Amino acid sequence: MGAITDLREGFTRRMPGDGEWPGPTLTVRPLAKTYATRVDNPMTWLVRDLWQRGGSVLLVGPAKAGKTTLIGNLARSLSIGDPFLGEFETATDDHDMWTRSGGYPACDSGHGPAIASLEMSEGIVADWYRQIGVADTALIVGTRETAPAWNVTDKRYRHVIAEMLAEYDPSVLIVDPLTRLLDIADVEEDSNSGIGKVWGGLVEICEMAGIPNLFVAHHTGHGSERSRGASRLLGMPDAIWTVHVKGEKSSSPRTFSAKGRDVDLAQTPLSYDRRTRRLTVAADVPDRPPSTVERMLELIRSEPGLNRTAIRNRLGLDGTQWTSALAAIRPQIEVRKGPRNSDLYHPTEEASPVTVDSGP
Repeated sequence: MGAITDLREGFTRRMPGDGEWPGPTLTVRPLAKTYATRVDNPMTWLVRDLWQRGGSVLLVGPAKAGKTTLIGNLARSLSIGDPFLGEFETATDDHDMWTRSGGYPACDSGHGPAIASLEMSEGIVADWYRQIGVADTALIVGTRETAPAWNVTDKRYRHVIAEMLAEYDPSVLIVDPLTRLLDIADVEEDSNSGIGKVWGGLVEICEMAGIPNLFVAHHTGHGSERSRGASRLLGMPDAIWTVHVKGEKSSSPRTFSAKGRDVDLAQTPLSYDRRTRRLTVAADVPDRPPSTVERMLELIRSEPGLNRTAIRNRLGLDGTQWTSALAAIRPQIEVRKGPRNSDLYHPTEEASPVTVDSGP
């Protein structure tokens, strides 16, 4: 491997491969350098309050709940920069935030999100995304006809898929649905090891192609609020988005919620425009409850100088919630030493609101 002359800079090494297929890449990067990059680029959201840059999202919901419609709206926002659901600010280019770690070289064509819509025919996919308004920006990389090529548990297929994706340099890979990948790989939904191989295959494809963000849709069970199948799936994504249906008719009200690392959105009613297939946060409903992050920042602003125990007790936070929320508001607070060397939390003078305007 060779001598390492400066551990402060870190290093990258290609692991042994198998004949014509290269091995995975190992990257060692000191935390201090990573943190410095994050401080220099405080905007870490791909979709504000819902999806952090460089993260993965699992979208769940019952059949025919509108998951594909929501994906189309997400693709539109990621392509042209419109706020997602009319409320959540969206970044259109994630490449400058990432250092590619190897794999196939990507070109600079800069397409919008790459979408593998594996249950819909090519014609329906084309019509669907044309109506939503992303026909010129989204990259369709899989349909019902080409779905068998998406056997992500086979390394030969993974490398071919990664090579194809790298040619177009998307910053997001969207796969809809996960169930189709499981069928292709002959994996049972309740198999934790099988689910791990499929999810791991998608992650490896993204790494080889230089795609920093992964989005996967999956069905819930009948009348259930959680994804079908193996419990291991719930721990793999950084955030889980859920489409809820109140009723059994196609016109039944839909709500949207999200949970995850630094993500906490209560059920929010949606409005749907059938002509444009556009989804938006319903304008005639009460404001959504404040998230844990918003509540914590508001408490520190209104009562500066509280310690960790006081904040956790006041907000009812467990250790995981505390750590996650603290990381999200770190750029907007400062820590001062108090009695017995305790940490006391104060807002910075430059602090700005963490909420996102929903428009007039």
